[in-house]
Amino acid sequence: MLQTKTELDFELCRKLMLRQEELYDSRTPSLITHFCFEGYSAENISYNVEQLHRANLITNTTPQEWTKGKLSRWPTGFTEIGWKFLEAAKDEARWTAAVQTITTQNDSYDLRTLKAVLFAGGS
Repeated sequence: MLQTKTELDFELCRKLMLRQEELYDSRTPSLITHFCFEGYSAENISYNVEQLHRANLITNTTPQEWTKGKLSRWPTGFTEIGWKFLEAAKDEARWTAAVQTITTQNDSYDLRTLKAVLFAGGS
């Protein structure tokens, strides 16, 4: 089922960052087509890329004019804090605990809150 609702999705954010790391490691330029994930609309992906950018975790392209069904933003790199966030997010137990803490204890949450909880969960 395609997720079309534009909302913050921690798992999608993690997927986006992991994909960017794969591209970085293979020295592949970031292209819009690398960030299409089954089950997610282009609009939802673009929204989550913007949230990663606002949380100062990634660098991203200048917004492109929206064309239905195409991404308007995609990651192009990481900030210094983004690299640290990604390393912490790779620890499955730490990631799961941080996401559960935030989503069960707060009605409203964002990536900055997740970043703080994730970093507090280990060194």
